[in-house]
Amino acid sequence: MPLPSILISFPDTDYESLLGVDQTGEASLRIRIGFENYYDTNSGNPNREAALLFFDFNERVHLAVQSFTMENISGIKRIGEAEDMKYKNVIITEIMYQFTLYDQTPDADLGIERTSADPKPRKVAIDGTTYDTGFILPKRN
Repeated sequence: MPLPSILISFPDTDYESLLGVDQTGEASLRIRIGFENYYDTNSGNPNREAALLFFDFNERVHLAVQSFTMENISGIKRIGEAEDMKYKNVIITEIMYQFTLYDQTPDADLGIERTSADPKPRKVAIDGTTYDTGFILPKRN
C-alpha cells in the first residue's frame, strides 16, 4: 500500500425512529492514517523537519474531516485518537469521530437512475493541486 494512506470506515450507527419513517442515527467514523517516518523529532536532530511532517499530515486530515459538510448530518466531532507504532517505521494513527445523521426518507420507491445531467465528482484543492475525489454527493429533493 502506498504511504501515506488514509483508510475510512463507518463501524457503528445506532438508529432511533422518530415520527413516521424518519430516523435519527448516531454514527461513528474511523480514520486510520498510515505514515512512513524514519526520523526523530528530537530538537537536535538534523532531520527534525522531516519528522514533523507526520504531525502536519495528520492535522490536515483532521481539518478536512472537521470541515466536511453534507445535507442531513450534524457537525463531525473528534472523540478519540490513538497511535500504533509497532509496524517498524510506519506510524498508524486512528482517529474516531462521531456525528448525527437525519434520515427523512419518504415511504416510497427510491429508484435512482444515473443521467448525463448528474453532478460531476467533487474536486478538492490541497497545496495548489486539484484532486478528483470520485465522490458524488447528490442533493435530496
